[in-house]
Amino acid sequence: MFQKLRSKVSGIVFLIFMFFFSLTIAVTAFIYISEKSLISFIVEKNIANVEETLDKNKEQTLKYLDLEMKQNAKTLSDASVGYILKNDITNLRFLIWPYTKNSRIAMIEISSSKGPIIAFYRNSDRLILTKEIPKSAIEASLKVESSNILSGRKKIGKISVYYKGEAIAVALEEEKKNLVSKLSSFTPNIQSDASNIFLHHFTMLFIALFIIFAATSIMVAVYYKKNKDQNKLTFEKNIELTIALDNLKKAQKQLVESEKLASLGSLVSGISHEINNPVGVALTAITSLNSRCAKISSKLNADELTDVDVNEFIDYTLEAVDIAHRNLKLTSDLVRSFKDISADQQSGQKREIELKIYLEEIFRSLSPEFKQKR
Repeated sequence: MFQKLRSKVSGIVFLIFMFFFSLTIAVTAFIYISEKSLISFIVEKNIANVEETLDKNKEQTLKYLDLEMKQNAKTLSDASVGYILKNDITNLRFLIWPYTKNSRIAMIEISSSKGPIIAFYRNSDRLILTKEIPKSAIEASLKVESSNILSGRKKIGKISVYYKGEAIAVALEEEKKNLVSKLSSFTPNIQSDASNIFLHHFTMLFIALFIIFAATSIMVAVYYKKNKDQNKLTFEKNIELTIALDNLKKAQKQLVESEKLASLGSLVSGISHEINNPVGVALTAITSLNSRCAKISSKLNADELTDVDVNEFIDYTLEAVDIAHRNLKLTSDLVRSFKDISADQQSGQKREIELKIYLEEIFRSLSPEFKQKR
C-alpha cells in the first residue's frame, strides 16, 4: 500500500513539474516574442523617423546647394563644377546642374552604395569618369578644394573637383551624419535595454516558478510524510481492532458456552430433582415393602403368621408395588422426554410426532424450570 502511494505521489510531483516547466517555456516564448516585436517596432519607428529626417535634410541640402549655385553663378561657370552627394546608408541620388562655360550640363548618378560613381554629359552618352579609374591615371588633373563655395557655411562634406580638358567629374564624400550615428548607437541600446528587460523578466519569472515548485514539492513531501504516518497509525489501529474483535468473539463464544452450560446445569438440576422425587417415593415404597417382608418372614419362621397378617401383607405389597411402578414409570417418562428433546435439538432431523404427547413431554421436561420460577 505504501509503494502504491509513493508511486502515486511521484506521479503527481512529476506532473506538477512538467506543468510548471511547460508554463515557463510558454511564458518565456511569449515574453521573447513580445519583446522582439516591441524592439522591431521601436527600431522601425526610429528608422522611419531618421529616414524622414534624412529626406528633410536632403531637401534642405538641395535647396541650399541650388541657392549657392545661383548666388555663385560666376564662380560655378568659371570652375565648371558638378556636385554629387553620396549617402552610403540610404542610397540617395542627387542631381545637381552646374553652370559650365559651354552651357553643357553634366548628369551625375550613383548606381548603388558600393557601385561606381558615373558622370555623363547631359546631351551625350560619352563616359567621363568612373570610380574604377585610378587617380594616377588622370595625369593632367588638378585637384582644387572648393572652399570658396562653402566658405563660412555649414559644412556638408569634402568636395573634390577634377579637370581634364572639358571633361569634368565631381565626387562628394559626405561625412557621417549625426542622425545616422545616432541611429547606429541608438539601435543597439534599444536592443540592449530590451534584452536586459527580457532577461530581468525571465529571471524573475524563473525565480517565481522555482519558488512555487519548491513550495509545492515541500507541501507534497509534508503531505506524503503525514499520510504515511497516518496510514501507519491506521494500520496499527486496524491490527489492534482485529485482535480486539477476535478476543471479543472468543469471549462471546465462551459466554454463550457458559450460558449453555449454566442453562444445561440448571435444567439437569431441575430434571434431577424432578426424577429424584418419584425415585425417592418408589425407593421408600420398596424399602417399606422390604421391611414388611422381613416381619412376615420372622412371623413365618416363628410360626406366628396369621391369615390377617397375610392379607395385610398382600394388600400392602400390592400398594407398594403400585406406588413404585407409577413413580418409576414417571421417572422413565421424564428421562425419555429429555432424551428425545435433546436429540431433536442436536440432530435437527425431521420425524413424525404426536403433537399432544410431544407437548406433554416438553412440559414434563420443563416442569422443573416452571417450579423454580414459581
